[in-house]
Amino acid sequence: MSYQDRSLHCSDCGAIFTFSVEQQQFFRSRGFSNEPERCPSCHAASKTKRYGDGDYSYRSRSWQQISRLNLHHLLGDPSSN
Repeated sequence: MSYQDRSLHCSDCGAIFTFSVEQQQFFRSRGFSNEPERCPSCHAASKTKRYGDGDYSYRSRSWQQISRLNLHHLLGDPSSN
């Protein structure tokens, strides 16, 4: 398959960004069939919003939150409701 740099519009901010040949090859090698919808800065902001600033992994934070809820439930803490 022949690749060329492509100009795409970010779905969040509307900016035009380049989907490079190298990025297209990477997407293809990973089995991704869709093009990116966000520019790199909006993609990074979306990840930060979803997973936090990177101090903990997503799984660690989830486990900590679950552990706290279970502890409050076991101790009968009314503020956990």
